[in-house]
Amino acid sequence: MGAAGPVKAEVIAYLESQIGDGDSDGEPGRLYLRFSSQSFTCADPHDDLACGHHWEVSLQIPAEFVEPGVYALADGPIDATANSTGDGDVCEKGGGAVSGTLEIDAVEDGSVIGRLCHLRAFVLEEQILLDGTFEAPRCPQ
Repeated sequence: MGAAGPVKAEVIAYLESQIGDGDSDGEPGRLYLRFSSQSFTCADPHDDLACGHHWEVSLQIPAEFVEPGVYALADGPIDATANSTGDGDVCEKGGGAVSGTLEIDAVEDGSVIGRLCHLRAFVLEEQILLDGTFEAPRCPQ
């Protein structure tokens, strides 16, 4: 078997404390890894998914698990969600459950490096499949 290729998605990493809405009552050290068909910026990393057949998978990692390791996404410590938007005049939105494995290789000041193994999510009438390596740039604190 050869080495895994990169995940085919845009990816960004940011802390819950960096979410701009200010009404977060959660855990400021929770790390978000956001994989999407759409690009997001550190100015608003938690922005809404645009209409027009876009998708996203968000992995919310509690602070105590922001370290190298292998984590199951179904029934594990990481909250994993998937969302998508439809085409057409109506911006249909749908969410779904996520399964698979997240492997974190390194958590650095500038990025989170790891691999998704057989990540699957069912949203609206499609399936999101992500499998491979990633380097998620971290939003500066």
